[in-house]
Amino acid sequence: MSRFVYLHGFASSPGSRKARFFAERFRELLASLSVGDAVFGSHSRQSAQGILARAARETAFQVQTGVPAIWVSGQLLDPWLDYGGLWVSGCNDEQWPPPVAPVALLPVGLQRQYGVIPSSAESQLALAVELQKRWQTRADQCVFSLYDLGEGSSTTPSPLLPKNLPDLQATAAAQPHWVNMLESAPGLESLWDEMAPPHTEKERTRGVATLRAQSRCAFRGFAETRLDLQPLEQPVPGFNERERGELVHHALQHVWTVLRDSSALQAMRPDVEHRLIDEAAANAIELVCRRRDPGRRWRLRERDRLQNLLGKWLQLERMRAPFVVQALEGSDQIARFAGLEFRVRIDRIDRLPDGARVLLDYKTGAATVDWRGERPDNPQLPVYALLSPDALVAVAYAKVNAAEPGFVAESERREILPRTRRSELEGMATFADLVQVWSRRIERIAAEFGAGYAQVAPTIKACQSCKLQGLCRVPAALEETDEFDE
Repeated sequence: MSRFVYLHGFASSPGSRKARFFAERFRELLASLSVGDAVFGSHSRQSAQGILARAARETAFQVQTGVPAIWVSGQLLDPWLDYGGLWVSGCNDEQWPPPVAPVALLPVGLQRQYGVIPSSAESQLALAVELQKRWQTRADQCVFSLYDLGEGSSTTPSPLLPKNLPDLQATAAAQPHWVNMLESAPGLESLWDEMAPPHTEKERTRGVATLRAQSRCAFRGFAETRLDLQPLEQPVPGFNERERGELVHHALQHVWTVLRDSSALQAMRPDVEHRLIDEAAANAIELVCRRRDPGRRWRLRERDRLQNLLGKWLQLERMRAPFVVQALEGSDQIARFAGLEFRVRIDRIDRLPDGARVLLDYKTGAATVDWRGERPDNPQLPVYALLSPDALVAVAYAKVNAAEPGFVAESERREILPRTRRSELEGMATFADLVQVWSRRIERIAAEFGAGYAQVAPTIKACQSCKLQGLCRVPAALEETDEFDE
């Protein structure tokens, strides 16, 4: 069905109207040719007549059988002639003025800059107002109509239509235009809702990962733990990064289950050490491959890598003062903070000759001092310290990597671990005092998570490790690199 229909009745003879039509079309043709003066340049009279004759032959004029009494058209055009009557259909508020319809393949801003009429509501409104005035001027009688869609829906006349149309007034009252509606609309009120429902007993936590995410950004803690939003793992050939970390954990657990203390390490012959390392690597690979086996070639490669890595790490452990391995990674332990339970697993606890203890957590990648401050980037070591605080004098990341093996520690004493010093303890006098500070800090973070606090307020570097940009309102880390570096 055509959106706009014109019905024309003629009061004068068709012949005179036909002549006027041809004259009008010829004037339009001359006007079009005049635009090309800059292109054509100067021409002789004969040449100009040839151009005009060719253009006239290619111009569609009215069919020579006469001018019909009624024309039907679906185009939004100025009728350019006088008519006895004009009927325009489809004049509802959704189609008149016409909706915005920019060219899909061109930038909308560029179209509006160069005056493409369908690209903006303002230009469409101006066009509709101008055409409607011309229609009413050209015809002795002008009728505007619209149809009812039915099926329970209502059709509203366009607000541009004249107010004194009895048929339309009987159907429905004209509604204000969207510009008037926008100007008279009340101001919007912003409502910031940063609270999720409180955590319930039926919900589970994700151990230290929950506290770490909540500390970095409350919204991240809510999304990762309670909505269970996790990035998809990228398939990689061989063992992935998480599996390589598990391999190192399993291998070191086997080594220290056999040795138990530093004296056994110091007394071990090279050939015995080689057999122990090979045995630990093979055992670790077997455990990980029970879940996913990447194939024989990758098992052999990983076995060589583990042997080299464990050899370098044991050389560093030989540089330590005497110690006994008191506890190794075993079953999960339950940590309780703010009424919530968090399952954690401590990698290793060493006991020194005077009874003091050192807590270690293995890291196969980068390791930095990330546990300090009111919103620590990683509260893992403080949580472990709160589970086993008795006689504790140091906590540390054990950087088990071939490039730069070492320890990153918070220590009450000097030279407990190779290449480490006594730390500032965040201004506390003793390590026990620092543990009390950690306790209050972790309790607060856990309480915020339990209460449903989910504000989008990341720490300075939190977005660099976040994978929730598709859900979060904070820009991706790559877009904010300059800001983070300042």
